[in-house]
Amino acid sequence: MDNRFSLKKINPQIKFLSFLSFGFLLFLLCFFSKFSFKSGLTYEGVYSCGKKECTITSYFLVSDILKMNDTQKFFLNKQEQDFKVSKIYDAEIINNVAFQKVVFIIPKQDFYENQTVSFFIQKDEKNIWQILWENLKGGDALS
Repeated sequence: MDNRFSLKKINPQIKFLSFLSFGFLLFLLCFFSKFSFKSGLTYEGVYSCGKKECTITSYFLVSDILKMNDTQKFFLNKQEQDFKVSKIYDAEIINNVAFQKVVFIIPKQDFYENQTVSFFIQKDEKNIWQILWENLKGGDALS
């Protein structure tokens, strides 16, 4: 007897799919909290090579230089290089923004003299939840 007040059984395929989707969601939560991504900024500088050493000269914001430390990693051509700062010049104000000229010492590379190259300075590693939270906050939190 089929009346409208009787309970119907749930299809076993729906149980399996809901269990599978819950397991996949749990896997994603664990995966994104466990693994971290590199965060940092890409800069450009001028490569020059002398008799003794090769350097990259670039301009940084003063706030970036104040946050700079020895634990950061320096990547050039997707290869990690030693993080050696040769000289930091005095601040210059360009269009009401304070910049400082920084010279990095690097090993000899296959670049032309006075070629503009880009390099990446990794500040720290963040998981996806930290990146998402900072982007949702927006504004000054990204700097």
